[in-house]
Amino acid sequence: MSLPTTSDSDNGWSGVDPLAAIAHDLRQPIATLRALVGTLKASDVTLDDLHWHLERMDSQIDDLGDLVRCLAGLLAADSDLDGVEDPRPVPANDSVAEVTRSFAVTWPGQVVTAFGHDALLQAPPQMLRRSVRNLLDNAGRAAGTDGMILISVNNSDLGTSIAVDDDGPGFGAIPAQNSIGLKVVGKTLSKAGGRLEVSTSETLGGARVELLFPAQQEQAGNAR
Repeated sequence: MSLPTTSDSDNGWSGVDPLAAIAHDLRQPIATLRALVGTLKASDVTLDDLHWHLERMDSQIDDLGDLVRCLAGLLAADSDLDGVEDPRPVPANDSVAEVTRSFAVTWPGQVVTAFGHDALLQAPPQMLRRSVRNLLDNAGRAAGTDGMILISVNNSDLGTSIAVDDDGPGFGAIPAQNSIGLKVVGKTLSKAGGRLEVSTSETLGGARVELLFPAQQEQAGNAR
């Protein structure tokens, strides 16, 4: 099943309230920061563990800063959902890996990653991270606290795919509150010239939600 693709007129996604979308996404880094602080308080940690937690916390503070800038843009009469951010080359694997590490802090289920060759996506960086986190949050709700999620990144001549599979009951049973997150995803794809596809996961049996981005001339593996 394919959800509505987006165009310059934002057909299919114009119903989202920008302030509601930002408020929805603000909860994510706050929850992650609380979980990280709670872990540090609850147990003795090694120096390596401390560095890992501080790196995750620094990443979440960056995300909070980006969201606050988006909010400031809206309050300054910028009605666009993603504020002033424009698409630019983003390494797909690095971006998805960082979001996944932060998500795993707040979700007790099993997260499996499968990354192919890296690629540069021409996308709004902060909006891309928000989109991936929303897909992971949706999958986590569907799979439950003891479920499994597979997130994969694949690159081919046709483009790049970021897919999230879960072992939940399927897309039709995802709670309604996930619609805001999917509209944020739709806005991101509108900026990046991509599309969103939803189907049944052949691997885990639940839902499979896939972000499909067009091929870029320069691959991240050659550029780095």
